[in-house]
Amino acid sequence: MSTYLPTHPTGYVMRLRSAFTAAATALVLVLSTAGSSTAADGQFVYNSGNPNDAKLFHVITNPENGVCYDLTGGTGTFAALHGVNATDAQATLFPDAECEDRFIRWVLMPGEHSRDESFARFRSVKFS
Repeated sequence: MSTYLPTHPTGYVMRLRSAFTAAATALVLVLSTAGSSTAADGQFVYNSGNPNDAKLFHVITNPENGVCYDLTGGTGTFAALHGVNATDAQATLFPDAECEDRFIRWVLMPGEHSRDESFARFRSVKFS
């Protein structure tokens, strides 16, 4: 009885190298797309609440998740009057300009809008 023993393992090494290359490529693809979903898709539209603002409505397009957006223009004084969440993420509205978690004013799900009452004014927004 004769048993075939390859004298040169090139075929085995080449198959192993191909399998390793395929696995490494798949891992790179998974890791490269994992961080690309950090932005909400869509727009958040709000009224600045500043009577001296020539631009009545402002738009944040494709906002980054986890980032606090100061809607006062850096002044911290005027509060936004109305917000429309036309993104695919949850928008959390805050009465201060720093998105302090202990002072959540409103949570808008995708497609929702805030009230126009004076108690519902907000100065910042964060998406998640």
